[in-house]
Amino acid sequence: MSLRNILSISVLAVATAAFASASPLLFDDFNYPIGPLDRQNGGTGWAGAWVGIPEYTVAPGSLSYCAGADCVQQSGNRAQFTPDDLAGTNSIRTISSLGPNGSTFWLSYLISFDGTLAQNIADIRIDSESQHLYVGRELDDQANWSVEDGGSAHPYTQSSIPIVPGQALFVAMRIDQNSDPNANDTVSIYLDPEPALVPSASPGVPFMVLNDLNFNNSNVTIGLDGGAFPDPATTGFVANYDPIRGGTTYFDVAPGVSSAVPEPSTWSFLAGGLAFLAVAVRRRAARG
Repeated sequence: MSLRNILSISVLAVATAAFASASPLLFDDFNYPIGPLDRQNGGTGWAGAWVGIPEYTVAPGSLSYCAGADCVQQSGNRAQFTPDDLAGTNSIRTISSLGPNGSTFWLSYLISFDGTLAQNIADIRIDSESQHLYVGRELDDQANWSVEDGGSAHPYTQSSIPIVPGQALFVAMRIDQNSDPNANDTVSIYLDPEPALVPSASPGVPFMVLNDLNFNNSNVTIGLDGGAFPDPATTGFVANYDPIRGGTTYFDVAPGVSSAVPEPSTWSFLAGGLAFLAVAVRRRAARG
């Protein structure tokens, strides 16, 4: 093999290693046949299949989220709620584990709406017995994305991020589990953070930090919620939900790709790899 070919392979391998995403502990990109979501059982880190009514389906294509030139890696399809009456409902799935007491668990997902908002509502929630945490549109008059804290006497906190049909919200949560299973955890919520291009990436400053919820048990579920209160036929409202990721770091749940020029540290990494390979090739030529 020529030196040029070897160096080309090296550039590709090193670049791939530099930008490869982590392997999440929890994952579902809804890579199922188009049709009902109920009883679909793919992905990793789950204790069972999705359970939901026919209004929750698998729709073609993924949601996308980009911050500048950086985008969250996507694959598979998406889940979708298409109401056919004036009721609210959900589809749920149980997580195998958030890890041991005292550990940190990261969770992320995307949510978006199509059609007219009107009085329609939808969210993604994480439940643990009587503990509930929702992110989405919980009130039929809210214009911005919000968080509902089921452990608070004043549960609704509206962000400054407007709800725009066709535009996804990226949500990341850091759950610092208390070493005492009977004590509350610390939950930090990030709305539209930057994707993670390197393992050391940080989501920045959280939108809010909660200390009144306890997710320290094995019965933790993810719920896809939706409700259409005006006639859905007149609003065309649907809610979309996409990849659910869980892991031990932010990089696990927000793997990013970038069309921008790599940072100097990345170029140094590439240059070091090429230099090492060049030395190896010279030694091989000398022996030959």
